[in-house]
Amino acid sequence: MTFELYQSFIDAVSKGEFIFLCPREKVYFGTNIFCRIESNDEQERVSRVRDVVSRLPGPNRLMLRMLMDHLVRVAANSEVNMMGVQNLAVCFGPTLMRVKEEETTGGAGQAAPESVASMASIVNIKFGNMVVAILVQHWSEVLHDFAQCFVANFGFVC
Repeated sequence: MTFELYQSFIDAVSKGEFIFLCPREKVYFGTNIFCRIESNDEQERVSRVRDVVSRLPGPNRLMLRMLMDHLVRVAANSEVNMMGVQNLAVCFGPTLMRVKEEETTGGAGQAAPESVASMASIVNIKFGNMVVAILVQHWSEVLHDFAQCFVANFGFVC
């Protein structure tokens, strides 16, 4: 995944619309915040994720393919390892689908030593997990055309 395509992946699984106030169960940190509205159509989400995956650079797609090969095998053994699609999404979603961190500024305009994730990553964590779940669950559909990608003389051909 890339920071540049982060928002495209999030938009692929959401309708990209916001509601002003979240329902009561969606209130975070004691305040109402904007919430994205989920897309209800699973096939539409799969298709949109597939379109975004097609825009990944060749090396990123190849790495995604290797990772998904592994995660699909892990999910196939979920009865033994307790790592089903949703558990894998919760574990890998925040790492694979993260916003580029922004530097905070300290006093007098100096950069603070720590970085903080933007509010977008907190609001969108559910959608990032949905992207990973779709990739694991619909691996063969999403990455089908990219299954022929290979390395030739350290170049990526897709």
